[in-house]
Amino acid sequence: MLPCTGETGDVRPCPGMLDLMRARLAELDRRASDLDAARTAPADAITATSPDFTP
Repeated sequence: MLPCTGETGDVRPCPGMLDLMRARLAELDRRASDLDAARTAPADAITATSPDFTP
């Protein structure tokens, strides 16, 4: 993940790195969405039986 440098000393991502980072971010977003959905059922059950519960 180290940056590459150009001939003028400018810093930029190495070839392919932005695509890799975008793909990883999309995967993390999908996993976060899956976890959020997985929380919903138990949180709803707890809320239904314990009105003072705040997820």
